[in-house]
Amino acid sequence: MDNPTYRGVRWNLLKTYDKIYTIDLHGNSKKKETAPDGSSDVNVFGIMQGVSINLFIKTGKKKPNELGKIYHHELFGKREFKYDFLSNKSFKDVDYTELPNIEPSYFFCT
Repeated sequence: MDNPTYRGVRWNLLKTYDKIYTIDLHGNSKKKETAPDGSSDVNVFGIMQGVSINLFIKTGKKKPNELGKIYHHELFGKREFKYDFLSNKSFKDVDYTELPNIEPSYFFCT
């Protein structure tokens, strides 16, 4: 989502899809991520790499030279909190934030 190496991949996804919805589950122990309140942030799979859930939508309404829109939501905290959130929320109930497409990296996170 924020690795500079993949800026071309993110740009291509923005060129291909009209809307991209991302739920960033964080949990990247390589980055020593913590929750905003300083508490631990646990990966949902028990791996070192961070995890996200992404929905890529093509409506056919985007112009060929236009970039798609990216919508982002992030979850920090314990694994059980993240499981509970994902089990009890529907797609439409998540409070996404629209992110700007900023060159050259086109990060999919805040």
